[in-house]
Amino acid sequence: MLVGSYNFSLVLWSVVVAMLAGYTSLDMASRVASARGTQASGWLVGGALVLGLGIWSLHFVGMLAFSLPIPLGYDPVLVGGGFLLAVCTSMAGYGVVCHPNVQWPRLAVSSGLFAAGIVGLHFMAMCALGMQPGITYSPLWVGLSVLVAWLAAAASLWVAFYPHNLYQRQRWRCRVVAGALMGLAVAGMHYAAMVAAQFPEHSVSASAVTGFHRQSLTALIILATVVILAATLLVSLFELRSQWSVGGPCVRGWVNCIIWWCTMP
Repeated sequence: MLVGSYNFSLVLWSVVVAMLAGYTSLDMASRVASARGTQASGWLVGGALVLGLGIWSLHFVGMLAFSLPIPLGYDPVLVGGGFLLAVCTSMAGYGVVCHPNVQWPRLAVSSGLFAAGIVGLHFMAMCALGMQPGITYSPLWVGLSVLVAWLAAAASLWVAFYPHNLYQRQRWRCRVVAGALMGLAVAGMHYAAMVAAQFPEHSVSASAVTGFHRQSLTALIILATVVILAATLLVSLFELRSQWSVGGPCVRGWVNCIIWWCTMP
């Protein structure tokens, strides 16, 4: 079997990006139940896009962190399809759980949808390598990776949505914890599933010839990371404006100026 190695700085960065995306998307989604019409739809779509982008980014930063003693490439169709899958399952998951009265059945279904998106994207990313002969997997580790994704996603949604009436004064802390748990759901699934993967001796990556190379993928990931960081900043500024809305006009003016400067073309 081919033996892989990791760049642990990239591994750490992949987890940080996933946690930021989890925090930002959960913050957006938490506003859906109290919003109406197009505003609610906007928060839902925005949260799904940010989380989908975060899931995609973690998986492919994780793939960049992973090295084999052969050239690797990635099928662009599967790379794009993985992003769409992550966004669609995130939107479906938030559509189920963003409800004024969240109960356990909704949490179970929603976390299952998130886990399906995380797992589906991972294996699409592995298929994007175009390994010949194909990758083999340890069923035990695959099962464990799916369980990690489901349980961590369920814990994240429970912290973010279920006890909101009990924690009105600690909502910010709850979102931070929930975002960290969602990031761990994605990271835990990815790295557990990578342990399950076995690359046969003399394997080659067919996508290394026809697909994205590491440089192209790196450029896409940098763009995705910038979008996630910008979304995190804007959500934080929105929260700051909400918290200071009862303040004096000077405070409100400064906050509005900062938000205007960050959102100007």
